[in-house]
Amino acid sequence: MPNISKQLKMIAATAIASVFIASPGVAAPVDTSLWTVSNAGLQYDIGSSNAVTTGGTSVTVSGNSQSTVTSDFSQSGDFIYSGTMRAIAGDNDNMGVTFGFADVANHYRLGWEGGGFGDSPATPGLGSSGANGLFLVVEQGGVGSVLFQNATLNWVLNTDYDFTISRTGNDISFEIMQGVTTLESQTVTDNTFLSGQVGVYTESQSATFANLDHTDLSVVAVPEPGTLLVLGFALAGLGFARRRMR
Repeated sequence: MPNISKQLKMIAATAIASVFIASPGVAAPVDTSLWTVSNAGLQYDIGSSNAVTTGGTSVTVSGNSQSTVTSDFSQSGDFIYSGTMRAIAGDNDNMGVTFGFADVANHYRLGWEGGGFGDSPATPGLGSSGANGLFLVVEQGGVGSVLFQNATLNWVLNTDYDFTISRTGNDISFEIMQGVTTLESQTVTDNTFLSGQVGVYTESQSATFANLDHTDLSVVAVPEPGTLLVLGFALAGLGFARRRMR
């Protein structure tokens, strides 16, 4: 009986671990045809004739326009947001992604310029962070504050760059990669916006964004029915074994 009891304890422990180990998160389906397109960027914020194509997990912005495209869902809590960005056509201004987005005056943006305009507005009166190169900015009430910048890092035209942004509590982490090479990886602490939409944007730039993916880490997955069944049998068996031993 002690051997059976030991085996049942091992089964129960395995089942409990399967139930309570933290879930990797729940992916939010990305269909950019449902996202909102605005003929305005996050800093220049001036209307322009633009051409934005959405659908699937991709967004393409042509015409060197100012454009912001934001998700049809809002994230609250920890998350991972990833994809690929690529500057196209012959200009060297800004492309980037946004998260914690409420509106053009309240959001985070991870922006990147190719040696042209930095993170400064074309319209007087708008808040400007003054960042250059690759930068992470929090815009609150129309005032931009730089959380990080690498002023000497610029993108190269027609090159794919993978990005990953995540939040864990008050920590925001991001990584920019070209193939297997990490160009920049940083973690900053900021809790200004703990919820909001994700999206992409351009400032006087044509760009494509592909393989956009979002995972909500604040959602705990429901255990599989089979795991709960095994746990129930194991616990019942332990109770029976204890009664027999008495």
